[in-house]
Amino acid sequence: MPCPSLVASSPEVARLHVFARSSEEARELAAVMPGGRITDLDLPEHEQLTMY
Repeated sequence: MPCPSLVASSPEVARLHVFARSSEEARELAAVMPGGRITDLDLPEHEQLTMY
């Protein structure tokens, strides 16, 4: 689960397949990884909190 600000500073991460916990996180990642592979898991909020 990369942080969008870290993805922008590490071009190597952009080549990976990233799993986003929510649609909002997927949009943030897509903004810094325009050609990246992002899968939105669309988890309920209570499940997102347990993934830290």
